[in-house]
Amino acid sequence: PYTLSLHDALPIYREGFKMDEFKGTRGEWKVKHSESKTAYNIIGTSLGGKYKIARCPYIKDDNLPEKINNNEINEAKANAQLISACPDLLNACQAFMGLFRESDMRPEDESYELADIIQNAINKALGINQ
Repeated sequence: PYTLSLHDALPIYREGFKMDEFKGTRGEWKVKHSESKTAYNIIGTSLGGKYKIARCPYIKDDNLPEKINNNEINEAKANAQLISACPDLLNACQAFMGLFRESDMRPEDESYELADIIQNAINKALGINQ
């Protein structure tokens, strides 16, 4: 079976292999705590692109135990970090699928199941067949 090597995958990943074009905000996404709200913002960093992409709010209540407040904050931050990684994850998944299509794998190989999961995630990210 075909082995996906980092050597093979990196050039495709760097080129940004595109099976279907992502129509969202281009460029790197970062997490920044809101200056005015109890929330983490996911922001775009490309000039001319949309600045605020998403917001992950949390509830901070002085009447609640500190542990509950910290759990709310940590969960919101973790969600924001995952969202900010989405463009990189999409590119990596698309690069994998590009290599997979060029491989000599057969439908009975276990990798087909993984490829199906990855393709479904790509389709979900791009709003295909939803």
